Amino acid sequence: MIALKTNQLDDVIEVEVNGKITAQEIKEFEDYFQMKKADNEKVKLLLVIRDVRYSLQGVLEDLKFDMNHWRSFKKIAVVSEKKWIEIGMKMADYLPGVKVEHFHMEEQEKAKAWLE
Repeated sequence: MIALKTNQLDDVIEVEVNGKITAQEIKEFEDYFQMKKADNEKVKLLLVIRDVRYSLQGVLEDLKFDMNHWRSFKKIAVVSEKKWIEIGMKMADYLPGVKVEHFHMEEQEKAKAWLE
């Protein structure tokens, strides 16, 4: 499930992932992204991952979104206790133009501050 969180920051998208992600949820995320992006050249993402499982269609939609919009992000803060996600974030160092940082669950406030 993808839960979109509202906040007072125009350029920050806050998302919590817990469990299975469907193509429909990714579509809803993309619509929200487009709304935030309409007022900002680039946006920042706070992504809290508690658990993640994809349907096959969800994986395909996620990859399509990533390829089409990667350059639209200025910073991405990933909050998770999953070791494989932390390791994966190190690969993001090779993506030009976007700063990506991993934070542990107890560092969620630190992640928000890093985005500002």
